Amino acid sequence: MQSLSPDGEMVAVFADYAQVKDAIQPYAQQVAIAAINGADTMVISGEHEAVGDAIAILSAAGVETKRLNVSRAFHSPLMESILAEFEQVARDITYSSPQIKVISNLTGEVATDEIATPDYWCRHIRQPVRFAAGMETINRDGYQLFLECGPKPTLLGMGRRCLPESAGHWLPSLRQGYLDWQQMLQSCAMLYLTGIPIDWSGFHRDYAHCRLQLPTYPFQRSRFWFERIADQPSQEKPEACQRWQTVVAASTDQAQTGPFDLELHTYQAKLESYDSLTTAYVLTALQNLGIYRQAGERHSVETLLAQFNILPTYRKLLSKWLERLVTEGILKQNEQVFVNQKSLPKAGVDSCLCQARELSANAPQLINLIQRCGENLADVLIGKVKPLELIFPGGSSEITNYLYQQSPEARYFNSIARSVIEAIVKSQPQAKSLRILEVGAGTGGTTSSLLPILPKERTSYWFTDVSNLFLERAKQKFKSYPFVRYSLLDIEQNPETQGYPLHSFDVIVAVNVLHATRNIEQTLENVRSLLVPDGLLQIIEVTNPPSWLDITFGLTEGWQGFEDGRGNNPLLSQAQWESVLGDCGFERVLSLPSSGSPTEILGQHVLIAQSERLTQDATDSDRTETLPQPEPAVREVEESSRRDRLVAATPDNLQQSWEYRLHDQVASILGISLSELNIDTSLTHLGFDSLMAVELTNWMTKELGVNIPVVSFPAGANITQLTNQVRETLANTATSKLPECQPYPCLIPLQPQGSQPPFFCIHPIAGVVFPYYELTSLLGDDQPVYGLQSFSLAGEGKPLTRIEDMAAHYIKAIRTVQPQRPYILGGWSFGAYVAFEIAQQLQQNGQTVALLAVIDTPRLSGNKTANVMMLSKTFITVSLRYIGPYVYDYFYLAKAANSSKKASKNGGWAMKRVSAVMKSPAVANVVLQESKFIQLQQPILRHLLPVFWANSKALVNYVPKVYPGKITLFQSSKPWVASPPDKGWGWQDLVPSSPIEVV
Repeated sequence: MQSLSPDGEMVAVFADYAQVKDAIQPYAQQVAIAAINGADTMVISGEHEAVGDAIAILSAAGVETKRLNVSRAFHSPLMESILAEFEQVARDITYSSPQIKVISNLTGEVATDEIATPDYWCRHIRQPVRFAAGMETINRDGYQLFLECGPKPTLLGMGRRCLPESAGHWLPSLRQGYLDWQQMLQSCAMLYLTGIPIDWSGFHRDYAHCRLQLPTYPFQRSRFWFERIADQPSQEKPEACQRWQTVVAASTDQAQTGPFDLELHTYQAKLESYDSLTTAYVLTALQNLGIYRQAGERHSVETLLAQFNILPTYRKLLSKWLERLVTEGILKQNEQVFVNQKSLPKAGVDSCLCQARELSANAPQLINLIQRCGENLADVLIGKVKPLELIFPGGSSEITNYLYQQSPEARYFNSIARSVIEAIVKSQPQAKSLRILEVGAGTGGTTSSLLPILPKERTSYWFTDVSNLFLERAKQKFKSYPFVRYSLLDIEQNPETQGYPLHSFDVIVAVNVLHATRNIEQTLENVRSLLVPDGLLQIIEVTNPPSWLDITFGLTEGWQGFEDGRGNNPLLSQAQWESVLGDCGFERVLSLPSSGSPTEILGQHVLIAQSERLTQDATDSDRTETLPQPEPAVREVEESSRRDRLVAATPDNLQQSWEYRLHDQVASILGISLSELNIDTSLTHLGFDSLMAVELTNWMTKELGVNIPVVSFPAGANITQLTNQVRETLANTATSKLPECQPYPCLIPLQPQGSQPPFFCIHPIAGVVFPYYELTSLLGDDQPVYGLQSFSLAGEGKPLTRIEDMAAHYIKAIRTVQPQRPYILGGWSFGAYVAFEIAQQLQQNGQTVALLAVIDTPRLSGNKTANVMMLSKTFITVSLRYIGPYVYDYFYLAKAANSSKKASKNGGWAMKRVSAVMKSPAVANVVLQESKFIQLQQPILRHLLPVFWANSKALVNYVPKVYPGKITLFQSSKPWVASPPDKGWGWQDLVPSSPIEVV
């Protein structure tokens, strides 16, 4: 290759395959696509002049490109001249087939023995690298841990862009700008945290160590700093002073400890990359709106609003952006007028985005949020897109859960908040109840950190928000905490008029919410009015805002509604918070992290403030129990009749069915019963807010196949008007039909509610999951249970004939419900073997299996003939007894789903069973799904027998491997087949590392 002429180059092109292919078509003899690194990331390679011409075509179409620093034009026609000589050398090499799975860059699939041939490597020189296809193969096979061996994590950044944002852990071995040893230690630590065993003896092999004797007594530290104290109260209860000191000591100590993955040394570089990316998106938005396209344009904020139809809501934000461009030297400012000396520069979004992703490899959720909002920035400004649809895509809280609960920054600040509450609990007299109010609790990110440490017998925790949607979600998320109450509260309004008595709470928590009010001083007065004398307020606020907030959360209405002279920014600095808290009657204020702390770069602070004592003390005995009472769970009464209407849908009354479903969903989002829902009352009057609108539109898209953006809702719409709009959309859409099945029809929610990790039960040999319904009822309401029925039973494809393939498919379905460990799996009969293989594959991918339950099933012998005989005997003597009734139920349920007639009372055993099963909420989902299958004219009978034979074939041919985990064997008192003589029923040989637990 070194003999080749260097007259060639390689260029990265940020466009899709078809566009790049068209651009290089005139130069096919000189230029080729050298790599397919993503859906919109290609590399072209070839002769210098021809590549330049192709790039000119792409640039004219607005495509961004980047020349690569390479010595030759690899994977291009320029390689042709050396192929013959290379093949001769390649034939002198001795090859061996790989001993581990290798992904071929030539095919994007798992490499075959072809990789050990000279021809393969000759083709590799000339053909494109299919990197994106290889990443898709890896993801399809369930791998979740990615470690790059190289000088910098270039491939990690490319790989992340090929997979879903929640996929896996991405670890570099080395990274430019970081100490080699530090980076390798950090990746090693993350490997350990994900469950990978580390050879610690080998790790320490090259270093001499000696044992050190540590003190046997606790480390003791004293603090000698003066805390900021506002006007010292003249009279203070000793217990209040002691509590304050305890809180200060605990929180200050906690603030000095951060999560291992906080990576403070990388933070400055990340902030700079976010700044560049934010500027690029702002420039792109202005260009898309036609602003500053010509040199010398003069605009004030007001003229921009009027001329380009920008919403007045964004007046302050637009002013802030223009000032930012002045600072960047892109615009000039003359009083209120902003002028460009030349047309706005090319934004370079793609290169900025790549840099941000590389620096924030462990935080793809944040980068994806910035990208999604940035790409829609112009449409948000003119009202075509609602910002909440971007922050909660598809109604999902994944992004906000990450930012407020799961990210290293959130865990750091929430740990400080937790230490404050822990200190209060410890200093609280045992006989005294603790009342905590959380304002604007939202998705409950901080709530999740606080609830586990509170004594349930003497705590009342009020979860409040302005949106009922958050309250309804929180009721499910925190249902295992009986001391939590849920209620609406607008902290900008007088709390007393909303049913909250004055001076009723010991502690108030507010996380990233108080700044989003019109008048911060009035808001703090309302907060203080709810606190008891000497009560504590704990807030977490951004005090040094990063630029990316301006194009994400800064787009929301709450961030733009301030009217109290805060300039163009609703966020206050640390000093401003301390000042305004003192002005509003809080005697003591503590800010963490303290000034000069390394974590100060994070730009957030926890502020703890103590309210002043009242002139006329309100004692603890003065507090009453007249707090607002939460709404009772009234919807359960109507659940049965509502479900009856849904499952009775036929083609003739299909419209009526989806109307019922629409009305039911609106009631569910509002948290009211269907009888309370007046279809002629405006949604706004019913309390329907913008978050609820996002939830509803996403539900309509998913369940009804109707895409009605929030901005298209009729003004002041009621449910009747909305129903008419859906009907018109369906009538005008060629695809108006029943919604398609979920992405994984094999996943059946038997009992989807509950706070515990879900239990996944795998189907027996007939493929159905009805045998698990009775088990579901015995496990209780707090245990979610999902059944996995056979692939193809719903008509989604041909039956799978290998247990390994079934397990891989079911793992993907399981992860739609539970993306991360620990997993609880179980199965009866054939399902025990599939559950065993699922556990095996999960363990191989670094996931934890907390329970593998083999239910009343002995292990088959290694003799295929004996196994076939046993299967035949089982089918004849046992399956008809155990599976037949369920199959009969299956047919009956499907029939009932398309019949409004009352079932016959003379249905025999199965009819009585159906009557009982139909009362389960879980069955409604299954029946509704069955009605879809029947509507599509796919009778279940067509699939049952092929599924049975495919499962039988899979079981006979399955060779289980030794499992590194543990098996729990549940044995019945009356075994359904002859059981082996040994206690473990033959399973012990597969788990030699731990004894079988028999229950």
